[in-house]
Order: sequence, then C-alpha cells, then structure tokens
Amino acid sequence: MIRMSDDHYALDIRRAQKLLGWEPRHHISTTLPRIVGAPKDDPPGWYRANHMTLPHSDSD
Repeated sequence: MIRMSDDHYALDIRRAQKLLGWEPRHHISTTLPRIVGAPKDDPPGWYRANHMTLPHSDSD
C-alpha cells in the first residue's frame, strides 16, 4: 500500500453519469476544507463526534 501512495488515479465519472444518471453529492474543492478545518476549529468536539479519545498534550 505504501508503494502506491504517490500513484495518481484519474477518475472519470462520465460513464456513471451516462448509465446511471449518477452525480456526486460532494465536491472535493468544497468538502476538503471542512474536513481539514473541523478538527482544528474544535478539537474536543471533533474527537467526541468521532468517538475518539482526545490525545493529551505536553502541557496536561
């Protein structure tokens, strides 16, 4: 898996659009900033919402 981590996978959804009438509900340009920002904006809340234990900082 590590060997493949820098591989580029070009995705083309035209076939799914044509055959299934499918469209993605999320777009990376709008979703990624929210995904990255959520744990930064409210770390305790993000950990709680994802049922994870908040790591202890060195100042604890």
